[in-house]
Amino acid sequence: MTQARARFPRIFSPARQGTPDPWLGSLFRAASARQALARREDTTAFRLAHAGELSSAEVAIDLYDQFAVAHFFSDRGPEQAPGIARRLCDLGVRGVYGKFRPRQANTLADTRRDEVAPARPLAGDDAPDPLIIHEGGDPFRVRLGDGLSTGIFLDQRANRALLRSLAPGRRVLNLFAYACAFSVSAARGGASSVVSVDISRAALAWGQENLALSGFNDPRRFRFIADEALTFLRRCAVRGDRYDLIALDPPSFASSKERRFTVEHDYRGLAAAALQALAPGGALLACTNHRGVSAARFRRFLSDAAADAGREIARFELLPPPEDFPEPPGSEPFLKAALLRTR
Repeated sequence: MTQARARFPRIFSPARQGTPDPWLGSLFRAASARQALARREDTTAFRLAHAGELSSAEVAIDLYDQFAVAHFFSDRGPEQAPGIARRLCDLGVRGVYGKFRPRQANTLADTRRDEVAPARPLAGDDAPDPLIIHEGGDPFRVRLGDGLSTGIFLDQRANRALLRSLAPGRRVLNLFAYACAFSVSAARGGASSVVSVDISRAALAWGQENLALSGFNDPRRFRFIADEALTFLRRCAVRGDRYDLIALDPPSFASSKERRFTVEHDYRGLAAAALQALAPGGALLACTNHRGVSAARFRRFLSDAAADAGREIARFELLPPPEDFPEPPGSEPFLKAALLRTR
């Protein structure tokens, strides 16, 4: 596999860091901090520049093989986007897609609108649809022009690697599975079975393609269930179904015909239901990227959930963010994640 650095020599070359241009200088500094990632032969997608790292722009940039996705977090995004996209193409990126993230993305009925997530690149060539990227050697199908999300959340890379290391011989449940990236990691790690639950049948079909891409096609080992997560967990309680390892990464906001979910009001109850579905000695990988929930509050959610579920926690570990998603100065990381092991 060709190294990422070889594909983008003008971004990752140390010789470029002396530029007098403040924005380019900040981009080259961000790239320099990711040299180790760029040299990895088994990983072709990661964050090039996190929010707050680039001079005079509220923007983050992700690399997906030879393409980029620029996320804009301010009202100035449409004004900044064309120039940023052209500069990235000048540095060797084949095509640049834009995601214009409103302050309250949960209020959008359709995140595929062109003013929010254009289907075509802002500059350069169209990416294949789907585009195959690799993470730790695992292949994933991504779609760069398909709404605000691409099919994989790059900030979960370290947590997927952790899940893979814990998976051998375990019964794994992936809740809010989306395109089933955690399920792929569990399968590649040697899980005895993987159940992927998501309310979207289209997302699960995408996830089934991802697992098949790694050669996992056995319906007896890999099941895909279109259901609301809490409803599924309540059925588990009735049937007495138990899992050895559960991934819980809900969106900050979600709505279904049955209920409206928000992390701030509903995470504790959801985590309690997940803990009740854990087998003795099991592990829960719990995550949220809600900016309004601090790490301390997230920890309280989980501690209270364990008490509600009547489960004794043998070990509680808050997990650090990956190297390409550094904490913004003076604040906490957007992604909060914890591994809970029960007795």
